[in-house]
Amino acid sequence: MNPLDQLIKDAVASAPMGHAGISHQSTLPINERRELSEDEGARIAEEKTHLLPKIFHALSDRPEQDMYSPALPMTGGALTGGALGAVLGGGLGDRLGGDKGLLAGGGIGALLGALGGGALGNFSTKAHNESVEENMRRLPEGAVRRDIMADPLYQTQAQRGADASNMGLLAAALMTR
Repeated sequence: MNPLDQLIKDAVASAPMGHAGISHQSTLPINERRELSEDEGARIAEEKTHLLPKIFHALSDRPEQDMYSPALPMTGGALTGGALGAVLGGGLGDRLGGDKGLLAGGGIGALLGALGGGALGNFSTKAHNESVEENMRRLPEGAVRRDIMADPLYQTQAQRGADASNMGLLAAALMTR
């Protein structure tokens, strides 16, 4: 067997699972997934107690500094959902039942809106925190924001988000013409 055939055979044998033959995928993870250290776990637990997320980010920030408590998003979601639910429920109740329907519909709408808005705030914050933790598991201990941004998987996710935003802007621009 000539050296080129042997090289190809070795490359095919070492290709990641699911890849047929020789292929190139720039979104394969650079590092193996690892368990978080006790120190990282303690820092994560501390950051999850902060009410406000960090507003100004630096490339030298540790990833866990992006985490925050779901209390504020839950409260904001509940207040917004409750207000919107009260207005919509009150309007529907007024149409269907007069003054008594206004109060009953507004109360039911406020309750349902507050529950929905609070749940959305909680779930979105938990998903964000879990995503940050997963990024930490894919990078070596001591990694900073610059390391996360250099990770090919993170870049792919960011690009998908930018593409979706651009498609939304394009659709909005086309609808206004």
